[in-house]
Amino acid sequence: MHSPYGDISKWVDKKNVDRYDYAYKVQFEADDFKPLSAWYVVDAFGNRLYLKARDRKKAMELMEEFFGHTKYGLISDRHQQIR
Repeated sequence: MHSPYGDISKWVDKKNVDRYDYAYKVQFEADDFKPLSAWYVVDAFGNRLYLKARDRKKAMELMEEFFGHTKYGLISDRHQQIR
C-alpha cells in the first residue's frame, strides 16, 4: 500500500495488511473512480483509507487497529436503492 503512513506491515496485524487501500484525493475525485470497498475513513490529509470488510463491526475493528481509539468516523460508501 503506497500511502503517507509508510510500511504498515510493521505495526498492523500481518493478516490484515491486505484489507487496507489508500486513495488520494486526486484519485477519488476523478469521474471514473470506483470505490475500493464499502467502508472508508477520511484521514487528516483529506484522503480516504478504504477498509475491506463485509460488515460495519469488522470495519470498525480495522479502523481502531489502524488509528487507535480516535475521533475518526467510519463512512459507508454503499449506495441505497430507493423504491
